[in-house]
Amino acid sequence: MNGRESSKSEAQTDVARRICGRFVGGNFSGLPGMSAYGALLRTARLNHLGRTEFFAAYRLRTTRRDELSRVLTFSEKRKEELAVALGINERERDLWDITEWLPFSGNFDWESLSWEPRICPCCARLGYHTLLFQLPWVARCPWHGANLIRYCRYCTRPFSAASSSILLKCQCGVDYVDVREACRHRQSHLRGMTQWITTYLNWASAAREANYLVHTPKLEVSNWDALGQLIEMPAVLQARCGYARTERVRLHERKLSIYDRVNPSIGTLGPKFLLGVPVDTDGVMELPAPAWSAFRHVGYELAEKLPEATFSDGELLRFFAGSRRPALRFAATHRSSNVDILFLPVQVGGKRGFLYVNAMAKAARDVVHRLGSYLESAPNNWDLPVRAGMLLLLRAYAEGMRVVLSRFFPDLLKMQRDRPHLTLPWVLMQRQAGQTIEAKIVWTLRSDDCHAALTASPRNKRRRRPSAPHARLNKNG
Repeated sequence: MNGRESSKSEAQTDVARRICGRFVGGNFSGLPGMSAYGALLRTARLNHLGRTEFFAAYRLRTTRRDELSRVLTFSEKRKEELAVALGINERERDLWDITEWLPFSGNFDWESLSWEPRICPCCARLGYHTLLFQLPWVARCPWHGANLIRYCRYCTRPFSAASSSILLKCQCGVDYVDVREACRHRQSHLRGMTQWITTYLNWASAAREANYLVHTPKLEVSNWDALGQLIEMPAVLQARCGYARTERVRLHERKLSIYDRVNPSIGTLGPKFLLGVPVDTDGVMELPAPAWSAFRHVGYELAEKLPEATFSDGELLRFFAGSRRPALRFAATHRSSNVDILFLPVQVGGKRGFLYVNAMAKAARDVVHRLGSYLESAPNNWDLPVRAGMLLLLRAYAEGMRVVLSRFFPDLLKMQRDRPHLTLPWVLMQRQAGQTIEAKIVWTLRSDDCHAALTASPRNKRRRRPSAPHARLNKNG
């Protein structure tokens, strides 16, 4: 058989599959919003197919290590193979794309999110799954009101690891799919399902034009909670599937608006200030004169909270340089000044000010630099993004300073509010008529080692060694 006859035969076979219906349960017209994982789940369970039979049935190549819900969300090749095998129409295929469900634009890296199948127990009985369930700002099924779950309710294994060769059948024996009920499914089972999904998709489409997400991927942080807190759905959607205020731990957040009162000195900073923040290199960053007082104030506040006789005379003079609060009213310790501490405050020489960016985590600097890149798309509206970038730098500077000082002064570790920790910011910029009108920032706590995050480069590792008196202090304290 030549190539032309072979392709003609394959085309005829494909038409026959569409007409005759190769798979039981392969008609998804009564289940709108079905995901690629849901299509595989329903047809595999209703046709009694295990993972070892997926290639023969769907031409779908997978391994035991593959998390199917993740693969079928982000692998275009495998989604196409499944769509051809099931005869999916173009509209149903479009809803297999995660970006159709997102209410923001931006280069979002899904690799930074832990991804596990998240199901409604009632919908799973029909073999139904939608990408709506995977979104972190959705907590409940909008049709059943049931909480979405990632773990088996009996053995607490995550569905990504608990499934046997049969999808959504846990190793403990619990089966979340009822094949008989799925076969009896009628379109009237979930009334208003199509209308609700259409309402959500219309809102998400409009929100993508208005919202822009700025973040930097980091695997060891709670990205899921931060992203879920950033997004606020309309009340009609929130009431059906959103979180209640008492159901989740609130992360630290700030909102900036164009209607806020602005510090005149900060308002004079331009976009070059954000783009000038070094990301891949450590060392010195020149600060514009309007930013000196803000960074100095961070040092004043932290120095005043430390116990008496913490700093040496030279360190006190550096921390309180330019302050109306005299450093001499604080008792100084009798020791030589430490170089690592002396370089933390703003260094002023003549009419120029400098800051050592080593004290600020690279991930936070990266977000600030991305804000500068965001400004390239809105060059005439830079006031609010610059204010947001300044706020991110000040918080990163305060966090990094506490981490460095805690190596020499263990008392910082006992402070509830000011103990050393690092956070990662997520920024959502809201635009209207081409102008940025609001910025929402959420900080999520990083779980990695604080000192390692600040001293990742070999150049910094040489600076980690404290002087002999402080080495003995750390050893004894």
